[in-house]
Formats: sequence, structure tokens, C-alpha cells
Amino acid sequence: MTVRFKQERVTKNTIKFAEVLDNSLDAAKIGSLYVQKATLKELGWQDGQELTVELAVGKE
Repeated sequence: MTVRFKQERVTKNTIKFAEVLDNSLDAAKIGSLYVQKATLKELGWQDGQELTVELAVGKE
């Protein structure tokens, strides 16, 4: 499952992302997501870009 997020708010060390819903009737799968700025820097993320998260179930 792939979930898309857009930047919502910047805090001291993190950026808060809000889930992008394709339709106003859709229910959020995750909702809000806080990501450390250092992690975003490692990913090469820049202001204005969407963040995509892949969710999968796997064995330990």
C-alpha cells in the first residue's frame, strides 16, 4: 500500500505531514506523520515535494 503526504507544518526538528486523500469521502490510513529533518535530508527531500510511504506486512 502506498500513502502520499504533503507538508503541513514545520517544527524545530521535524516536519509534520498530512495524508493526501484522493477523494473527500476516503478515510485516512495513517493521518499525520512527523519525520525528522535529518531523515528528510538523507532522502533528498525538498520543500514542496510530496512524501510517499510504502506499507507492507512481512515476516520477522
